[in-house]
Amino acid sequence: MENEKLTEYIIERLARSANRDDLILEVCRATGANWDEAEGKVSEVEVYRADEIARRQSPVLAALAAVTFLSGAGLALNALTGLQTLTRDILLAGPEQVRGVALVVMLAELAPTAFWQAVTGSAMMAGSLIGLYDVWPVIRNRIKLMFD
Repeated sequence: MENEKLTEYIIERLARSANRDDLILEVCRATGANWDEAEGKVSEVEVYRADEIARRQSPVLAALAAVTFLSGAGLALNALTGLQTLTRDILLAGPEQVRGVALVVMLAELAPTAFWQAVTGSAMMAGSLIGLYDVWPVIRNRIKLMFD
């Protein structure tokens, strides 16, 4: 297999998140190289063509990150809505004694759920943004090209 075709094949497989050991074995079979040589070639492509690999992965990663971010925002918003409902219900309760009982009951029921929803939602939003770290330059360049 020609060097350029081999490089293109490795980029394509890495962009599809292929198992590294399987890819090295495929390179061994295609080129007749030993394991160390094939592993070196795959590592070389991973390092020197990382931008192209990230570019090819960017549509899938961006879509996955958007879904994760929106799901996390929904969880966090649901937590805030629950706390808002708790506050409203307590303020609308009758006499002071009823408010006190309502506060204890509602906090015992709602607060742990709201807290963990807010934590989980925030972590999902942060994780989706961190996960896009390698893809941000690619996205920025695409946007820049659209407006140039």
